[in-house]
Order: sequence, then C-alpha cells, then structure tokens
Amino acid sequence: MPAVDRTLSDLLRGHLQAWDKGNRGTRGRILVKFLEHFDRCTEPELEREFANGASLFLARVGAWLRLNADSQSDLVLPLRVLSVFVGASSGKRFLREVIEVVGIHTVVELLTSKLVDEDSKEWAAVIITQISSAGRPYREAVCKHGGPEAVRLWLRSSGEQGQDTAQSGAAANTIGNDAAAAGRGNLNQIGDKAARCLLSLARNNPYYSNQIREALMAMLTGGHSTSQMTASRVIRLILQPDPADGSVPWQPDAQLVQSSRDLLLSAEVNVQHEGSEMIRSMILHSSAWVDVSLGEP
Repeated sequence: MPAVDRTLSDLLRGHLQAWDKGNRGTRGRILVKFLEHFDRCTEPELEREFANGASLFLARVGAWLRLNADSQSDLVLPLRVLSVFVGASSGKRFLREVIEVVGIHTVVELLTSKLVDEDSKEWAAVIITQISSAGRPYREAVCKHGGPEAVRLWLRSSGEQGQDTAQSGAAANTIGNDAAAAGRGNLNQIGDKAARCLLSLARNNPYYSNQIREALMAMLTGGHSTSQMTASRVIRLILQPDPADGSVPWQPDAQLVQSSRDLLLSAEVNVQHEGSEMIRSMILHSSAWVDVSLGEP
C-alpha cells in the first residue's frame, strides 16, 4: 500500500468536517484522494488508517450516493469508493454496512436508470458482483431485488445505444470507423462485466435458478448480439460442474438447443462462433443425450 497522506488520513480519520461542510467539488477531491491512497486495502488496514472510524466515512459516501441516485450526477467516484469497502478482504463488516446504508435495491436500480451514465452503471455492476460473490445469502438478496433482469435490461440498452452510435457515425468515414471501433470496445467491456455479474449470481443459487435462467434465455433469444454472446458465455460455464462451490450444472432443454442452433444463423461471425461453442458444451457436459439436429433432449 502506498504511503498514506497524513493530512488526508487525519481528515478522514477524526474530523470529516470538510466533507460535511464541503460542496460537490470538495467531496469529489476527497473521494479522489481516498482512491489514491486506500485502493485495495483490507478491512484491518482501512480501520487502522481511519483510527477505527472508517464506518463514519463509508456512511457519508453511501448516503451521498443514495441521495443522488435519481439525479444526473456523476456517480463513478462514490461507487468506486464503495467498491473498495465492499471488496475489502478479511471480513464482511463493510459489506454489510454498504448494504444497510445504500441498499441493494439502490445499486440494482442504477443499472436501468435513464439518468445514470454508462461508466456509473459499470461500477454498479462491479459492486453487485462483489456482493453476490460474498455468499449465497447475498446472491439471493440481489436476485430478490431483480438483479438478473436489471443486468439483462442494462446490456440490451447499452447494445442498442452502441448500435445507434456506430450507425450514426458510419457516414463520417474515418471518424465513423473510429467511433464504431470504440463502440465495439465499450460493448465488449460492458459484456465482460455483465457476464461476471450473471455468473456470480447463477453459481450455487438454486432458489433463484429459474429467474436467472429466464433472464439468460431472454438475452439469448431476443437480445442484441452483445447480449446473445454474453448469455452464451455464461450458460456455457453454468453447463459445467464446478467442484469449488458444489453447484449443480444446468441441463439443456429443447429451447436451449434450438436457441443455440439459431445463433448459427446470425449474420455476425462472433455470434455464430458462440452458437457452435454452445452446442459443443451441451454435448460435452450434458448428462442427458442431446439431439442437436432435432432440438430435443
């Protein structure tokens, strides 16, 4: 961990008046300083540097996020700070405090909010993944608040926006090509975060397995190509047994087989590849014989 700025440490550890009296700019600078010095800290390290007052700072950041969740404010900084607390190893106290102060429903709703920018939504997805990775009760809590469906809607919206951006920029020749390439890169990044989030929710979560399956199948059958490829990647992993958590692998049904065959008919090569990989996974990992030609297990 880098050497701690003692002025910052004293501020955040004992007094916090600057946060309470400061405007948006002042609070933003405090959050930046926090990320510079306390990123990747463990729970004991945070407590030591804050003189056992880290929860006071967490509560302020969480309350600020909750109050601004319905506005057009940039939420990246507070979300990144909360991600540090949620991800702090050596304990789950900060995780529980984030859930109490902010609420799982608030973070989930950020994914579908029309007022929140894409960068903030990506960090909301990171926090959801961190929460669901903490154990089955936390996965169930995220699903209780509609986490899988929110991820699906976020990915669909992002895919549609990316497609519109690429089409509108195509007429500008080189600039349009650059915009299209950047758009594809952003969609790939969003797809990666969505895949990790959905996989963390799906593993060892039998009570909400139907909800997760419905969201993934909706992405596979009626989504943008990014949604289709993301769903395929997640489903292929869920079809495999995972000895680490004792998850029961999915068994393919006729709908999944037919949807995989439909991917092969896509105009996009990457989607076709996912379709072939899906069929291969079903053949390799299904305990039941899968008739790919007929679409029947």
